[in-house]
Amino acid sequence: LETVLTEEINEALQQGFSEEEVQSGIHALLRYRDLARSNDANITRTWLEYLALDRDFGWSAHIDEALQQLDAEQVNTVFRKYMNFATWSTALGADKERQE
Repeated sequence: LETVLTEEINEALQQGFSEEEVQSGIHALLRYRDLARSNDANITRTWLEYLALDRDFGWSAHIDEALQQLDAEQVNTVFRKYMNFATWSTALGADKERQE
């Protein structure tokens, strides 16, 4: 698993994400955020968190708008700047009784 993860991250660092991949990811994230806002319990919890942070749902709408403005170049630049797999701490766990 660690090898596959390392290979995928290194590939993303070298090749970057395509515009289609970035837009698909943004769309999925925005759908997730919409779905979260459709649940009364989530709305209540979020509203209480926002009150404590002196935010409102306008702040959340601003985040959605900013996400929609991202493009592959911006995402790849930030990804390459902050993604340094060598600085990660990793731990793998398994149930030995379930191993073949």
